[in-house]
Amino acid sequence: AQAKREAAAADAQRKREEAQAKREAAAAEAQAKREAAAKATKAEQTVAAAKPSVTISLFGFGGQQDTEEEPVKKARTKPAPRGVPVLSRWRLNRDGSISGFISGSPSFEDGDAITTSAIAKGDVVGGNIVQTGSGSRYYLDAATEKSGSSRGGGFSLFGRKKAVKTVDTDKKDVADTRAQKAAEAEAKREALAQAKAEQAAKRAEAADAKRAAAAQRATEAQAKKEAAAAEAKAKREAAAAEAQAKREAAAAEAQAKREAAAAEAQRKREEAQAKREAAAKASQAEQTVKTASPGATISLFGFGQKSESATEAPSKPAPKARPAPRGVPTISKWRENRDGSISGFISGSPAFDDGDAITTSPIAKGDVVGGNVVQTGSGSRYYLDASSSASGSSLGGGFSLFGRGKENSSPSVKVAPAKKVAPVQKPSRSISLKAAPSKAKVNKRAPPGVPSMVKWRKNRDGSVTGFISGSPAFEEGERITTSPIAKGDISAGEVVQTGSGSRYFLV
Repeated sequence: AQAKREAAAADAQRKREEAQAKREAAAAEAQAKREAAAKATKAEQTVAAAKPSVTISLFGFGGQQDTEEEPVKKARTKPAPRGVPVLSRWRLNRDGSISGFISGSPSFEDGDAITTSAIAKGDVVGGNIVQTGSGSRYYLDAATEKSGSSRGGGFSLFGRKKAVKTVDTDKKDVADTRAQKAAEAEAKREALAQAKAEQAAKRAEAADAKRAAAAQRATEAQAKKEAAAAEAKAKREAAAAEAQAKREAAAAEAQAKREAAAAEAQRKREEAQAKREAAAKASQAEQTVKTASPGATISLFGFGQKSESATEAPSKPAPKARPAPRGVPTISKWRENRDGSISGFISGSPAFDDGDAITTSPIAKGDVVGGNVVQTGSGSRYYLDASSSASGSSLGGGFSLFGRGKENSSPSVKVAPAKKVAPVQKPSRSISLKAAPSKAKVNKRAPPGVPSMVKWRKNRDGSVTGFISGSPAFEEGERITTSPIAKGDISAGEVVQTGSGSRYFLV
């Protein structure tokens, strides 16, 4: 665009200069005609006013004097400098201008007939450089100088010489030819400028089209790159999601296996403990019978069955069952364990699949009754299904010499321990085989935030090995071994602390 503006400005400047040259040539030609007319009028007036037989010299009016001519100054011929137009077949006009055929000019075509403005500097001699008043310079060709100048020509009382007329006619023809050629040159220049403008417009249009095509290709390439990147990202995300799902499924399966193994081990231990207790009671009863005196009455109610004389404390009525609150997992077919925890099948939990068998950590809040919501020491809450609790609890059951006593059918209702009733003294001798009250069972609960350890044992180095629950660092029922215990009594119902500061409640 800048090049177009500069070209247009240069073209306009050239046209202004040509117009200025034409105006100067026309003004010079008009001035020459006025001077010639004035000289002719003055000559006629002089002849009319002269007396008869008077000799009149007319050399001052139009012809050359018979006097001796001044010697012509011969200028040394020199070649045309570079950039200076050359005038061939030139001639000097009356007004001091020069007419001829120009070549080597940027404003005219070679061979154009022109007339300069009046010469201001330089000798008008072939081989010289002359300069007009406007500053234009021309080199006068010495080899093609015309033999005659327009300054010559005589005057006669019988009329003007034919040469004068011929000069006027030549000037007119030259002017017409010059104007025609100037018009033709102007038309050619305009056509050339138009062609150049059209060519420049075509080039600009082609460049714009190329730029648009390149931009389109760049946009398409960018779109392809973005689509490929999005596809690769989607594949990576799908692969990561699939791998995460596999890891979660494997972790859930491993957790379920560990919990099932822990529940099975707990059940076996409870069954073995119950067998040992029953065997111990049976052995004690047999020993008592053996050591009793003949004919003595033996009371066996304390060994396997509840004493008929003992008054059972009224059980706490079960509260009315409530539906499970929203967001609280439900435990079905549950039972309360010896350590205060609950085993059953869970549903509605985001951490387990529905139907998974679990064992909670010891219950810290809430009545362990069907239809209630209970809470562990770690803050986990569970709803105990009232309609599907297990048929028996692992807490106990009676003992009889003739077999195990009936187990309590409702593990959800806690029965207060039977009050001791003093036996009625009878005259006959009687021996009570009721076992002396053993040391009270530790029934402490884990403090809030302290993990519990069940089925634990003390190792030689002072550490403890067992199954942990209620710990944010381990899974429920995971088997661990602590570092050596630094504080606390390593016994059931106590809180111990390792050298690193970790605390555990021993169930």
